[in-house]
Amino acid sequence: QESPMLDVVVASFFDAADVSWRSLLRWMLVNTAVVVLTPLVFINSHRCRGFAIFAYLSHCVMLIAGVVQLRWEIGVARVVISQVDSLPVTASLTTLLEEHPELTLPLVQQVVAKLDLYTDVVFLLVAFDCGSSVWWAAGASLACWLVLSCLFNVWLSATDCAGELSKGFGFLLLDFKIVNGAILTSLPDLDQAASDPQQAFARESLTPGSVATLVAMERSLALAIPQVAVQCYFLSEWGDGSRGVVGFVVFSILVSLLYLCCEALPMCWASIRRVAQGQQEYSALQVELSKRATTRIP
Repeated sequence: QESPMLDVVVASFFDAADVSWRSLLRWMLVNTAVVVLTPLVFINSHRCRGFAIFAYLSHCVMLIAGVVQLRWEIGVARVVISQVDSLPVTASLTTLLEEHPELTLPLVQQVVAKLDLYTDVVFLLVAFDCGSSVWWAAGASLACWLVLSCLFNVWLSATDCAGELSKGFGFLLLDFKIVNGAILTSLPDLDQAASDPQQAFARESLTPGSVATLVAMERSLALAIPQVAVQCYFLSEWGDGSRGVVGFVVFSILVSLLYLCCEALPMCWASIRRVAQGQQEYSALQVELSKRATTRIP
């Protein structure tokens, strides 16, 4: 029996969750704007000599915005997964993670990614107020990533990577990690389908797995790694400054490193598994060829 087209399956998931590509795009742009603009609203509170009381109000706004987005993403993930198993739509987060522990990593990645972006914006304001020459480098890194994620990725998402990705999967580039994880969990054989001429990916050169890796590398190279380097240099210049500021910069560096670990370690492990699987297939092929050569000898 012929397998259903994957874009049709994804469309049914999104219909059940009452979301669309446009709603995902709105959520991405609004949440990015909240994370970036919230510290700017309280710019006078993020000073080189220390944080004023309104800086903590900025932190609270960011926390509320993060919780709202996580609740929305988890709700979409529950609906998506409920289409392929018996998990009820009203299941709690604990039940969802118990039934699908593979969603734990996307949840952690999403939390760390939002926190990393917020701390990088606050660091930019602090470095500017301190008169440090590194503020422009931090700003350039942040602007580069924003251009990539809010313009380039949106275009690729709308066009399904210019037709290189199966129709309907462009939403992966919007980087909703929990939603993406729910889709990939519900359709576990997406990357394997690329080698099957009967599947929808036979005519495309990209798979959901490779696109997720591309997005992770894009953010790591454009934002996380440059920010770690810039913030470490800032500490070498202003290490004797306010304890609150120094502690915050150290915390920001640790968050960026944690993000890199959350993204890099799974990719490395997946690469190791693919290499090991390829070696096993190569060894099996050699054995089969040896058997055939032996049977041909008179």
